[in-house]
Amino acid sequence: MNEYYAFYRQSITMTSDLIAKTEARRRLLRLSQQELAQELSMSQGHYSKLARRQVPLATAAEAKLKDWLEQSRKGSHRKSEETERLAGLIALHANGLSDAVKAFLKEVGTPPPLAGHSARTPTRPPRPS
Repeated sequence: MNEYYAFYRQSITMTSDLIAKTEARRRLLRLSQQELAQELSMSQGHYSKLARRQVPLATAAEAKLKDWLEQSRKGSHRKSEETERLAGLIALHANGLSDAVKAFLKEVGTPPPLAGHSARTPTRPPRPS
């Protein structure tokens, strides 16, 4: 009986670790529970119950979590590909803006005033004597 209890306790600890690792990875990748649940082919509600440990982790769901964790560690995750593409687009856009600003400054010679601010320096009213 003690061997069964030890095995059962170890199984619960491993399951709890798997869920904790999955939740940590999900948050790191900034995925919502809905997005992860879709990737795992389960409902968001069921994933939420798993994350809160309200329902036992079935063998099939355990396999899906392990597989997802492995894929996300290898960098083959859909979200990371989108993030890399977006970062590339932002870098291209920023470089284009930088070139446009440099060209403008060469042409004009001074930086443009900030929106809503006048180009002249503000003056104080004279002090009463």
